[in-house]
Amino acid sequence: MLVVRRVVSWTVVTSALVGLSGACGHSSTSGGPSSADIGSFCSTLSSEVRQCAQPSACEQALAADCSTYAQAFSAAYLTASESCDVACSDGGENDCFIRAVIAASAPLTAAQRQVQADFCKVCPDGSSVIYGPACSQFYPGEEGGLGFAGGALLAYSDALVTTVDQQCTGAPAASPDASDRPDCVQTFIACAASVIDANAGLPPACAQAGDAGSGL
Repeated sequence: MLVVRRVVSWTVVTSALVGLSGACGHSSTSGGPSSADIGSFCSTLSSEVRQCAQPSACEQALAADCSTYAQAFSAAYLTASESCDVACSDGGENDCFIRAVIAASAPLTAAQRQVQADFCKVCPDGSSVIYGPACSQFYPGEEGGLGFAGGALLAYSDALVTTVDQQCTGAPAASPDASDRPDCVQTFIACAASVIDANAGLPPACAQAGDAGSGL
Protein backbone atom coordinates (compact mmCIF):
# COMPACT_ATOMS: atom_id res chain seq x y z
CA MET A 1 0.00 0.00 0.00
CA LEU A 2 1.24 3.48 -0.82
CA VAL A 3 0.67 6.55 1.26
CA VAL A 4 3.46 9.02 0.56
CA ARG A 5 5.91 8.53 -2.29
CA ARG A 6 8.11 10.45 -4.67
CA VAL A 7 7.03 9.60 -8.17
CA VAL A 8 8.85 11.78 -10.64
CA SER A 9 12.06 13.73 -11.16
CA TRP A 10 11.10 17.38 -10.67
CA THR A 11 13.44 17.45 -7.66
CA VAL A 12 15.90 19.73 -9.47
CA VAL A 13 14.15 22.77 -8.02
CA THR A 14 11.34 21.38 -5.85
CA SER A 15 10.66 18.79 -3.19
CA ALA A 16 8.92 15.47 -3.76
CA LEU A 17 5.41 15.08 -5.11
CA VAL A 18 2.91 13.50 -2.79
CA GLY A 19 1.88 10.04 -4.01
CA LEU A 20 -1.35 8.75 -2.61
CA SER A 21 -2.81 5.31 -2.40
CA GLY A 22 -5.60 3.59 -4.27
CA ALA A 23 -8.70 4.66 -6.08
CA CYS A 24 -11.31 2.40 -7.58
CA GLY A 25 -11.48 3.39 -11.23
CA HIS A 26 -14.48 5.63 -11.68
CA SER A 27 -12.43 7.52 -14.23
CA SER A 28 -13.44 10.92 -15.49
CA THR A 29 -12.43 12.08 -18.96
CA SER A 30 -12.33 15.75 -17.99
CA GLY A 31 -8.83 15.72 -16.53
CA GLY A 32 -10.27 16.04 -13.02
CA PRO A 33 -11.65 13.33 -10.76
CA SER A 34 -15.36 12.76 -10.36
CA SER A 35 -17.01 12.73 -6.94
CA ALA A 36 -16.95 8.93 -7.14
CA ASP A 37 -13.20 9.02 -7.85
CA ILE A 38 -12.60 11.23 -4.85
CA GLY A 39 -14.88 9.30 -2.49
CA SER A 40 -13.34 5.96 -3.36
CA PHE A 41 -9.80 7.34 -3.25
CA CYS A 42 -10.27 8.98 0.15
CA SER A 43 -11.94 5.91 1.63
CA THR A 44 -9.10 3.66 0.50
CA LEU A 45 -6.46 6.14 1.62
CA SER A 46 -7.98 6.41 5.09
CA SER A 47 -8.08 2.63 5.38
CA GLU A 48 -4.45 2.28 4.32
CA VAL A 49 -3.21 4.95 6.71
CA ARG A 50 -4.87 3.05 9.56
CA GLN A 51 -2.90 -0.03 8.51
CA CYS A 52 0.46 1.76 8.73
CA ALA A 53 2.26 0.79 11.93
CA GLN A 54 3.45 4.34 12.62
CA PRO A 55 1.78 6.79 10.24
CA SER A 56 3.56 10.11 9.98
CA ALA A 57 1.86 13.42 10.70
CA CYS A 58 1.75 13.98 6.95
CA GLU A 59 0.08 10.63 6.28
CA GLN A 60 -2.52 11.27 8.96
CA ALA A 61 -3.20 14.73 7.53
CA LEU A 62 -3.51 13.31 4.01
CA ALA A 63 -6.22 10.94 5.22
CA ALA A 64 -8.03 13.58 7.30
CA ASP A 65 -7.98 16.30 4.63
CA CYS A 66 -8.37 14.07 1.58
CA SER A 67 -11.59 15.54 0.22
CA THR A 68 -10.03 19.02 0.36
CA TYR A 69 -7.07 18.37 -1.92
CA ALA A 70 -8.03 15.27 -3.98
CA GLN A 71 -9.87 17.39 -6.55
CA ALA A 72 -6.52 18.95 -7.51
CA PHE A 73 -5.33 15.61 -8.91
CA SER A 74 -6.24 14.10 -12.25
CA ALA A 75 -8.52 11.13 -12.70
CA ALA A 76 -5.55 9.38 -14.33
CA TYR A 77 -3.48 9.90 -11.18
CA LEU A 78 -6.13 8.42 -8.93
CA THR A 79 -6.65 5.51 -11.33
CA ALA A 80 -2.92 4.82 -11.47
CA SER A 81 -2.69 4.84 -7.69
CA GLU A 82 -4.74 1.67 -7.39
CA SER A 83 -2.54 -0.16 -9.90
CA CYS A 84 0.62 -0.28 -7.79
CA ASP A 85 1.17 -1.49 -4.26
CA VAL A 86 4.16 -0.40 -2.18
CA ALA A 87 4.90 0.05 1.51
CA CYS A 88 3.83 3.00 3.66
CA SER A 89 6.11 6.01 3.39
CA ASP A 90 8.08 4.59 0.47
CA GLY A 91 10.32 7.46 -0.62
CA GLY A 92 11.56 6.24 -3.98
CA GLU A 93 10.35 6.39 -7.53
CA ASN A 94 7.99 3.61 -8.49
CA ASP A 95 8.27 2.43 -12.08
CA CYS A 96 4.90 0.71 -11.94
CA PHE A 97 3.19 3.92 -10.85
CA ILE A 98 4.91 6.05 -13.50
CA ARG A 99 3.91 3.64 -16.28
CA ALA A 100 0.36 3.56 -14.93
CA VAL A 101 0.07 7.37 -14.88
CA ILE A 102 1.26 7.61 -18.47
CA ALA A 103 -1.10 4.84 -19.62
CA ALA A 104 -4.09 6.28 -17.76
CA SER A 105 -3.43 9.74 -19.25
CA ALA A 106 -3.91 8.61 -22.86
CA PRO A 107 -5.28 10.40 -24.74
CA LEU A 108 -4.15 13.76 -23.38
CA THR A 109 -6.82 16.28 -22.48
CA ALA A 110 -7.14 19.59 -24.32
CA ALA A 111 -5.60 21.43 -21.36
CA GLN A 112 -2.63 19.06 -21.30
CA ARG A 113 -2.06 19.49 -25.04
CA GLN A 114 -2.31 23.27 -24.73
CA VAL A 115 0.27 23.67 -21.99
CA GLN A 116 2.71 21.53 -23.98
CA ALA A 117 2.12 23.60 -27.11
CA ASP A 118 2.60 26.85 -25.22
CA PHE A 119 5.72 25.54 -23.47
CA CYS A 120 7.21 24.49 -26.81
CA LYS A 121 6.74 28.01 -28.17
CA VAL A 122 9.00 29.45 -25.46
CA CYS A 123 11.24 26.43 -24.93
CA PRO A 124 11.68 24.41 -28.16
CA ASP A 125 14.08 21.49 -28.25
CA GLY A 126 17.65 22.69 -27.93
CA SER A 127 16.78 25.83 -25.97
CA SER A 128 17.65 24.39 -22.57
CA VAL A 129 21.04 23.38 -21.26
CA ILE A 130 19.37 21.47 -18.44
CA TYR A 131 17.32 19.22 -20.72
CA GLY A 132 17.60 19.65 -24.48
CA PRO A 133 14.55 17.64 -25.68
CA ALA A 134 12.19 19.23 -23.12
CA CYS A 135 9.55 20.01 -25.74
CA SER A 136 9.40 16.68 -27.58
CA GLN A 137 9.70 14.80 -24.28
CA PHE A 138 7.39 17.05 -22.30
CA TYR A 139 5.13 14.26 -20.97
CA PRO A 140 6.68 10.86 -21.73
CA GLY A 141 10.43 10.99 -21.31
CA GLU A 142 13.25 8.61 -22.10
CA GLU A 143 12.83 4.86 -21.60
CA GLY A 144 9.19 5.09 -20.61
CA GLY A 145 9.67 7.59 -17.79
CA LEU A 146 7.93 10.88 -17.19
CA GLY A 147 9.09 13.93 -19.09
CA PHE A 148 11.52 16.21 -17.28
CA ALA A 149 9.56 19.43 -17.74
CA GLY A 150 5.91 18.39 -17.89
CA GLY A 151 5.57 14.79 -16.77
CA ALA A 152 4.45 15.80 -13.31
CA LEU A 153 1.50 17.71 -14.73
CA LEU A 154 -0.18 14.42 -15.63
CA ALA A 155 -0.90 14.07 -11.92
CA TYR A 156 -3.01 17.22 -11.75
CA SER A 157 -6.48 18.32 -12.83
CA ASP A 158 -7.14 20.29 -15.99
CA ALA A 159 -8.00 23.36 -13.91
CA LEU A 160 -4.59 23.32 -12.25
CA VAL A 161 -2.80 22.52 -15.52
CA THR A 162 -4.53 25.52 -17.13
CA THR A 163 -3.39 27.76 -14.28
CA VAL A 164 0.18 26.55 -14.79
CA ASP A 165 -0.15 27.27 -18.51
CA GLN A 166 -1.46 30.78 -17.94
CA GLN A 167 1.20 31.70 -15.42
CA CYS A 168 4.28 29.80 -16.57
CA THR A 169 4.54 29.74 -20.38
CA GLY A 170 4.97 33.41 -21.19
CA ALA A 171 8.74 33.81 -20.89
CA PRO A 172 10.87 33.79 -24.05
CA ALA A 173 12.99 30.77 -24.83
CA ALA A 174 16.54 30.79 -23.52
CA SER A 175 19.34 29.79 -25.85
CA PRO A 176 22.17 27.59 -24.48
CA ASP A 177 24.48 30.46 -25.51
CA ALA A 178 22.51 33.08 -23.60
CA SER A 179 24.26 32.59 -20.27
CA ASP A 180 22.79 35.78 -18.87
CA ARG A 181 19.21 34.50 -19.30
CA PRO A 182 17.47 31.93 -17.11
CA ASP A 183 17.11 28.44 -18.53
CA CYS A 184 13.58 27.99 -19.93
CA VAL A 185 13.13 24.51 -18.41
CA GLN A 186 14.30 25.59 -14.98
CA THR A 187 12.09 28.68 -15.15
CA PHE A 188 9.02 26.64 -16.13
CA ILE A 189 9.58 23.99 -13.45
CA ALA A 190 10.07 26.55 -10.71
CA CYS A 191 6.95 28.44 -11.78
CA ALA A 192 4.82 25.29 -12.09
CA ALA A 193 5.98 24.11 -8.66
CA SER A 194 5.01 27.45 -7.15
CA VAL A 195 1.58 27.42 -8.80
CA ILE A 196 0.88 23.87 -7.66
CA ASP A 197 2.07 24.52 -4.11
CA ALA A 198 -0.21 27.56 -3.94
CA ASN A 199 -3.30 25.88 -5.42
CA ALA A 200 -3.27 22.13 -4.72
CA GLY A 201 -4.33 22.50 -1.09
CA LEU A 202 -1.98 19.85 0.29
CA PRO A 203 -1.83 19.61 4.11
CA PRO A 204 0.68 21.93 5.83
CA ALA A 205 1.95 18.96 7.85
CA CYS A 206 3.29 17.41 4.65
CA ALA A 207 5.12 20.54 3.55
CA GLN A 208 6.63 20.91 7.00
CA ALA A 209 7.78 17.30 6.98
CA GLY A 210 9.22 17.57 3.48
CA ASP A 211 6.82 14.86 2.31
CA ALA A 212 4.78 17.06 0.02
CA GLY A 213 5.32 19.48 -2.77
CA SER A 214 4.91 19.68 -6.46
CA GLY A 215 8.25 18.23 -7.45
CA LEU A 216 7.38 15.69 -9.98
